[in-house]
Amino acid sequence: LFIFLSILFPLAHILGFNSDSHSLTNISALSFPFVFGLVAGGGSKSPPDFFKIAEEGYQGKVFPSGETYFNHAKAVVRNLLKLAPHIDQLSIMAALLHRIPPDELKEILEDIPGLNKKQQARIIELVEKINRITRLPYLPPSKSSHTIQNQMNIIIQLATEPEVMLLVFADKLQT
Repeated sequence: LFIFLSILFPLAHILGFNSDSHSLTNISALSFPFVFGLVAGGGSKSPPDFFKIAEEGYQGKVFPSGETYFNHAKAVVRNLLKLAPHIDQLSIMAALLHRIPPDELKEILEDIPGLNKKQQARIIELVEKINRITRLPYLPPSKSSHTIQNQMNIIIQLATEPEVMLLVFADKLQT
């Protein structure tokens, strides 16, 4: 993982990841038609606007730096799409909604028409895994048994899947 990170961060700089940049080109045009089974549903329903849902969920929440949670979430989605342009839409939705507390997120997802229980559970699972990893305390290396390698192993074990690692990287590139 150390080797991967040592390659990823310079690569991120080359690709134009910039923590000062919050522009989101054409991201708000994302649609999630396959997620909602619009063809199978047979209705003329349009997919919910997840950006509006996220904006409402983050309303009034601001980081100590002054950045709004909503702008942070949009930037995480931008980073995720740069890292993995073909990532599944449930992962994109998890990236957009990742700072909403899981209990609130569950209520929000239940109110979205066309999003089935399995899809809701997947988004919540991804958000919970991201939060577990990003909230790990950093313990500087010492002469004891705790080393950077141990910290990386903990992160990998908590992630359990590549999508979660990509979501964490996208989040960390933004912070």
